Amino acid sequence: MTITNNVVTVAATANGTSVFTGDSDGAHVVVYNEAASVDMFFGVATISTAVGMPVAAGSSLSIFVGAGEVLRAIVATGTQPCRFISSDRS
Repeated sequence: MTITNNVVTVAATANGTSVFTGDSDGAHVVVYNEAASVDMFFGVATISTAVGMPVAAGSSLSIFVGAGEVLRAIVATGTQPCRFISSDRS
């Protein structure tokens, strides 16, 4: 099993920011919204604040990201830090 972690800056841009891409077996990922007071929204390439899964400031989301799938995030305004840790199936 391989464990990885990183910090990604999430922006308020069309189609959001790529946070994590699943490897050939996929991976379990926990993302943490490090923002002090701004919600972060997670989803796929068509991500927006209207359709994304909301994660409140200081909260986390656990999700399986399939092989080749890209988990994206967006915020309503500005930029905010998002931490993640993942483990693959190998």
